Amino acid sequence: MKITLIAPPFGSKTGAEALPIAPPVLAYLAALTHRIAPHIEVELFDTNRDQVNPDEITSDLVGMTLLTPLAPWAYAFADRVRARGIPVVMGGWHASVMPDEARAHADSVVIGEAESIWPEFLADAENKTLKPFYRGQAGELVDVPRPETSLLKSKYRFGSFFTQRGCPHNCAFCSIKAFYGPNVRTRPIPAVIQEIAQSPYDMFINTDDNAWGGDIDRAIELFREMSVSCKGKYWFGSADLISIQKDKGDELLKWAKASNMMSVMVGWESSNKAVLEEYNAIAKQGAHGLDAIKRIKDHGIDVIAYVILGSRHDTPEDFDKTLELCDSLGISAHPVLLHPLPGTRLYEKYREYLYNDLDWSYYDGMYAVFEHPDPVMTRNFREQKLIKLRSEAFAWKRIIKRLVSLPRAGFPAAHISAFFYQSQMKKGFEKLERFYLDKKGTNV
Repeated sequence: MKITLIAPPFGSKTGAEALPIAPPVLAYLAALTHRIAPHIEVELFDTNRDQVNPDEITSDLVGMTLLTPLAPWAYAFADRVRARGIPVVMGGWHASVMPDEARAHADSVVIGEAESIWPEFLADAENKTLKPFYRGQAGELVDVPRPETSLLKSKYRFGSFFTQRGCPHNCAFCSIKAFYGPNVRTRPIPAVIQEIAQSPYDMFINTDDNAWGGDIDRAIELFREMSVSCKGKYWFGSADLISIQKDKGDELLKWAKASNMMSVMVGWESSNKAVLEEYNAIAKQGAHGLDAIKRIKDHGIDVIAYVILGSRHDTPEDFDKTLELCDSLGISAHPVLLHPLPGTRLYEKYREYLYNDLDWSYYDGMYAVFEHPDPVMTRNFREQKLIKLRSEAFAWKRIIKRLVSLPRAGFPAAHISAFFYQSQMKKGFEKLERFYLDKKGTNV
C-alpha cells in the first residue's frame, strides 16, 4: 500500500513565500505510519515547495491536514483525486471542528489527534473499509515517533520540535482547547532532548502553543537540559507574558537564553482593554506586560509582538498604537486582522456579522471578514490600514534601529535571528501588498 500525504499551500490566496520550516505534520505522520505498519510506502508533498498534480498521483490513499484558510484549496484538490477513484482522508484543525464540511470532500475525516486511531485507520484503509469519521483521543505524549524528515523532497533551513500540547490560557479567539482538550500534556524531557540533539537541523521552530506556559519549573528544567545537551542548536518559539511576571520569571529567561532561544513571539494581541476583555486575554498578558517584554529583551532574546487588529471594539487609533508600541520598546510585530476561526468562542459571537461572500481562504489575517459598527472601519479601510502598518513597521530604518537596540547579551544569535525574521517579513509583507492591490485594484 502507498499513501501520499500533502501539506496544502499557504500561498494559494495570500501570495505568501514558501516557509523555511520542514512541515512537522507530514514528517510526523510518516513516522507514525511506519511505526505501526513499516511495509506501507509513504510519499510526502509540501505544496509550498513541491509540485504535485492530482491527475498524476498513483497512491492508494491521499491524506491532507487542514488549517482553515487552506481548506478551499484542499477541497478542490481532493475532489479531483477522488474523481479518479483514489480515497482521501482529511484531518487537522479545520477538519476537526468542521467534520461534516470536510467529509463532503473526503472519504474519511480524522477528528482530533491521530495517534489513538491511526492503527485502526491504516488497517481499514488496507482493507478498503474506511469509516466516515475517526475520533482521536488525547493521550499521554510518551514514546512519540521522531519525524521522518528524510522523506521530505525539499531542503529547509529550520526543523521543528514540540515539548507539549495545549495551553493553560483560554483565549476566545483560539481553537487550541477545542483540538487538544482542556489540559496541557507534556513529553518526557529526555525524549525531547534526544530528538533535538540528534536532529540534522541546527535551527528550529518550537511548535508548542506556549513555549514556557503551564509549568514554569518544567520549562526551566527543559531549558537547562537543552543548554547542556543541545549545544549548537538554536531555536525560536511562541509564549505568553504572564509567566515572566511570576516569581521565577528571571530564572526562566536566564535558562531560555542559555538554551539558545534566539527569538520569541509573545501574545500582546491588543493595547485596547475592551478588546482584551473580549478576547479573554487580560490575564495572559498580565498587569505588567510591557515590563515583561523589556525583561525578555534585556536577557538577549529578540521579541516579536503578535497583534490582532480590527475587532468590533477596535478603533483606527489602535493600528497606530501598534507602531508606537514597537518604536517605544524596540521590538517588531506580527500584525494581523482578526479572523474568527470556527471552533472558537469568538467565531460564535461574530457569526452574525461575518461577510457571506468570503470563503475560508480569506481567514488568514490579511482580510477583514466581518462588519464593523464604526462606519469609518470599512472592509477596505481595515485592510489598507494593516498594509500601511506593516509597511511602516518593517521599513529598513526601523529594522536597523531595532537591531541596534538589542543588548549585547543577545549577540550574535538574537541579532542574526532578528535580521532574518524582519527581512523575511518585510519581503513577505511587500509581496502580500502587491498581491492585495492587484486583486482589489485599490491604492493605500
